[in-house]
Amino acid sequence: MIVEQVLQTFLTESEDLMREIEAQLLKLESEIDDTEAINALFRAIHTLKGSSGMVGITNIEQFLHWVESVMEKVRTGVLIFNEDLADILLKAYDHLGVLVDRIDVDGAETKDPEIIKQEEFIVLQLQGYLSEFKQNAEEKESAVDKESETGSAESPPDLVPWQVSLKFKENTFRFGFDPTAFIMHMSQMGEITGLKTLIEEFPPADQMDPESCYLSLEIDYLSAFEKKDIEDIFEFLGDDVDIKIIPSPPKVQSYVSKLDKIAETSDEPPDTSHRIGELLVDSGAVTEKELDTALKKQQSDEVENGDEAETSKLGELLVADKTVDVQVLDRALEVQKPIKAKREKVSKTIRIETDKLDQFIDLVGELVISSAGIMQQSEDLRNKALMEVAAMNSRLVGEMRERIMELRMVPIQETFNRFQRVIREISKESGKQIRLEMEGGDAELDKTVIERIFDPLMHLVRNAADHGIEMPEVRTKKGKLAEGTILLKAYHDSGMVVIEIKDDGAGINQKAVLDKAIANGVITEKDHLKDKDILNLIFTPGFSTAQKVTKLSGRGVGMDVVKSNIEALRGTVELESEEGSGSTVRISLPLTMAIIEGLLIGVGDSKYVIPLEMVVECIDLPEDAMNRSHHYVNLRGKPLPFLWLREIFEETGPQSEEQSIVVIKLGNKTAGLVTDMLYGEIQAVIKNLDEVYKNVPGISGATILGDGRVSLILDVKGLIELAEGEYLKNISQQPDQAELETETAESIS
Repeated sequence: MIVEQVLQTFLTESEDLMREIEAQLLKLESEIDDTEAINALFRAIHTLKGSSGMVGITNIEQFLHWVESVMEKVRTGVLIFNEDLADILLKAYDHLGVLVDRIDVDGAETKDPEIIKQEEFIVLQLQGYLSEFKQNAEEKESAVDKESETGSAESPPDLVPWQVSLKFKENTFRFGFDPTAFIMHMSQMGEITGLKTLIEEFPPADQMDPESCYLSLEIDYLSAFEKKDIEDIFEFLGDDVDIKIIPSPPKVQSYVSKLDKIAETSDEPPDTSHRIGELLVDSGAVTEKELDTALKKQQSDEVENGDEAETSKLGELLVADKTVDVQVLDRALEVQKPIKAKREKVSKTIRIETDKLDQFIDLVGELVISSAGIMQQSEDLRNKALMEVAAMNSRLVGEMRERIMELRMVPIQETFNRFQRVIREISKESGKQIRLEMEGGDAELDKTVIERIFDPLMHLVRNAADHGIEMPEVRTKKGKLAEGTILLKAYHDSGMVVIEIKDDGAGINQKAVLDKAIANGVITEKDHLKDKDILNLIFTPGFSTAQKVTKLSGRGVGMDVVKSNIEALRGTVELESEEGSGSTVRISLPLTMAIIEGLLIGVGDSKYVIPLEMVVECIDLPEDAMNRSHHYVNLRGKPLPFLWLREIFEETGPQSEEQSIVVIKLGNKTAGLVTDMLYGEIQAVIKNLDEVYKNVPGISGATILGDGRVSLILDVKGLIELAEGEYLKNISQQPDQAELETETAESIS
């Protein structure tokens, strides 16, 4: 149904707006005088309120009316944004999320008495701010008047005249829209002083279709909002309405002033390549939609009449259409000459449902397999012409794969931002002073990885706040700042994305960890563990050293779940800690989960794939390492532990006379894998293994080769750990090499 599509659009838009609301609220709490944040918050609330009203979600519209009313007082300087107001607005944000979540496919509103009761409580608190405003109105207005006389305060924004022309398309009713709802929303953003219905294009009564819309309006309008805000009222209609917004002379002068300001603040060297349309959009005289329409008209004219000067023609079109006043265009042309075109072009995006994108990626994966099959067949036939075509096809498929995978890549910054609210709530509940810092938020990960990493990160952030950061008085006695810091950091390393959660808190008490592990029977008193092994005990299921259970932690669950969830993503987790100084948890994750670049190797009659991002180099197996009892080689003066894959996977096929070692690396660990053949790089479509094979050591997945055979994808993490274990075992059996072995063991640890 079309109505369902409209509702889905609303839900999608509401997600973006709610993220904006939360981000600006948290920003304002630390920067209460940030005018841009206040205006951005008000716009997001107002837009969401208007959108909900236009799609018939009246309970959200009514609730946001109170939130908007309070923010209007903040925006005009009547109310001061403070911590108490932030608390109630965040409660309102949480309640808004509940209301949105309760909308079903028909747009029904919740009737849950508990939710209604919660809303009434929040509305009463919001009304308290408004009633306080009314009680002190005379006093505040007097103060504002006095400040205005001395020029020390800003006046509320003035209403500006606009002329708005609307022409609704015939399908408006069929798509479930009511034009009167949009007109009513206009009246909430300003004052309609005149409205004229145009009947010139109405068909005769006997030719009218009752389901078609023939409505055209001319509206005289007073509003303090900008042209873009007025245009956004009709955003849901898309191309089903023609809208023209003509500003009054005072507004025209404001556009000219804005262009003057752009010219004054530009210190770039002269360059005439800056597009006139971008300048007009920056000044507010033209919206992106108006510019796009004019550019399409320009392209159409060029096809008919041939190329002309682009800037003058675009300007003529905008003036002829009454989109831009000639005075604004003239000033824009003057400003254009001395500034350099280094600004980004208008962003044009399209929303794609995740399911459709996943289906597309699956098809690209099958195309990769098919392309590999074509390449294999062409090589078998030794047909040069066919091989050239197959190579070109393979290259194009590879480029397509890279482009489609880029569509799934999402910056991790948005995930990091979600923890600002978490830290705020923990600080208020625990009485601790905690500051969250973020670095490297532009690092990108596959959307699937992003979604599945949130819960593990939540565990780690909560643990850092609860177990790591001390109370202010404790930190002060230790010579630290009263405010603790938790750092979320992301960066690229060896083809992986590394996420660090670092705190400057108390660190981990290794003696307490050991005592707890012995008490739980995890280890015995006879076991002698290194510092790193002691810290890894924390990842044991049910392990916790918390002295008491809190709302945040201490129930013995979490860290083992963190480790298992990260390993399910083909990632690794490492823990470092220094008692008294803090802890760092380091998570390494693959960029994508769907298709990887791999190195195809052969062992006996079988072929295996190693993720290429973890391959460092390939070397010949030295003759002195042919003895199967050896588990290391000297690699440029450093010991390299290695594994015989033939033994690990019990391969019985023919062995190559010239074997190779593939050097692999994950994090700060390095090892080697002895192979018979190196076939080269391939694109591997990852296929999940059946439950029966999921726990096979050294294997993480499978892929289909060009000849139709199945090749297993090696688990680099598991194999490196196995190589380290085999090597340490070898040390105990050869005490005469103790000095060299000790050095080697330290290097691989």
